[in-house]
Amino acid sequence: MKSVIFWLLESSERKHFAQRFVNSLIIGLIVLNSFAVALATVESYKVIYGDIFDIFETFSVVIFTLEYILRLWVCTEKEEKIYKHPMTGRLRYILTPFAIIDLVAILPYYLGAFVEIDLRFMRAFRLIRIFRFASSSNTLQALGNVFKKESRTLLAALLVMIIVLFTASTIMYYLEKDIQPDKFGSIPEAMWWGVAALTTVGFGDSVPISVQGKFFAGLIMILGIVIYALPAGVFASAFVRELRSKSFFDTWNLVAKVPILKNLDASAIGKIVEILEPYEVKVHQVIDTTKGMYFIISGVVEITRGDESKKLSEGGFFGEMETLFGGKRNVIAKATTPVEFLILRPKYFGEFLEAHSGIREVIKKEVENRSKA
Repeated sequence: MKSVIFWLLESSERKHFAQRFVNSLIIGLIVLNSFAVALATVESYKVIYGDIFDIFETFSVVIFTLEYILRLWVCTEKEEKIYKHPMTGRLRYILTPFAIIDLVAILPYYLGAFVEIDLRFMRAFRLIRIFRFASSSNTLQALGNVFKKESRTLLAALLVMIIVLFTASTIMYYLEKDIQPDKFGSIPEAMWWGVAALTTVGFGDSVPISVQGKFFAGLIMILGIVIYALPAGVFASAFVRELRSKSFFDTWNLVAKVPILKNLDASAIGKIVEILEPYEVKVHQVIDTTKGMYFIISGVVEITRGDESKKLSEGGFFGEMETLFGGKRNVIAKATTPVEFLILRPKYFGEFLEAHSGIREVIKKEVENRSKA
């Protein structure tokens, strides 16, 4: 039972319907809670739908509490050794970021039953459950990795921005303090203008009116475009690189599952990863065999040629005849289960076979057998 619950809640691969259903239910409840917390702050909605908000909050807390208890129970099934011990392993899990988020999200509800002070404002803490998306989102994980890897570069850029901000605010203070003492009466007050000018937002509540102040503000705004674009460029390029790296390793892992590809050396797999594309289809979906050669990673595909049909599963491949000879042949490929593929496009097919003689022989024999058939 424990292993099944762990598979449903903690498995990183959401391939089975039950896993996707449970994951979608939790995420959907998180989204609905976020909307409920926001709408409950509208006084008219609060008066009309207050009872509904309270019932929904109780229902959500029960579900989230059950989820927290189950995750705490099955955490010993994790691969990491630090979670294996029934006591210390669970204590370590309680101190993990996501476990703390889960606890903080439900704790205010229970504290309200024992503490007499008004804890309604703490309901907003339920919104931090939205950070649970980070555990299943490749994009958010990549974002976190960028902050870790580029922390020194970003801190250096931040230091430059702070120096420019302080210098610009100091100069503007001396230029405008006598003219506008209410807005530039001190350097900290001038820094509000500095932030608006350097970020080119320009709120308009603090604006220099002297000639020299306007001239200096123009220079600062132009400088702000350059200064603030620096960390943005570093972050953007690192983010794109991280996403590409994640996609590369995902495809690498898929290539390693194909029997006729997994025996290649690392350099050969690296080259194949660059030309093979991951692809997924749903159950009962018909697959266009003219798009390329398909390597099956998981699932079952039914291939029908005339009156004959056969099923291909993990490790099988098809579409090589269409790729070799072109056009649509008398073949229908249909997924009988959800299927994951790697596709080899026709433009890379000849180059692929030339580079890998062993694979070429396997495909050649398959082509001969299917031609005879």
